[in-house]
Amino acid sequence: MRSLAEHFAPISTPLPDARPVYDMVSNAILWSDELPEGDSSEWASIRFVLRHRTCLITGEASEHGDWWAAAQRAFPAWVGFRQERCASSAHLRELYESGVRDAYNSFNKYISNE
Repeated sequence: MRSLAEHFAPISTPLPDARPVYDMVSNAILWSDELPEGDSSEWASIRFVLRHRTCLITGEASEHGDWWAAAQRAFPAWVGFRQERCASSAHLRELYESGVRDAYNSFNKYISNE
């Protein structure tokens, strides 16, 4: 978690133009200002935290609560922990569901063209 904190602790101020998007790799909602620049191999495990947050938003069960709690202890000021990014929201739930549908449809279209 210390390695993650090095990357995420400095990201504490939201950008005014930051927008949420669906991230297929983590199956989660992600804001455009939440990730550090550079090689993601050093911080890829943040995806468990993003997935847990999305479960908080959608009301789904999550198996990543330990990651969430550890991340909150390690870098509590991270912009991704802001209340408006963690609270249940019909708009964010729809964004997530739409992203899942689009990813599923794109994948099916891809494999049917081979």
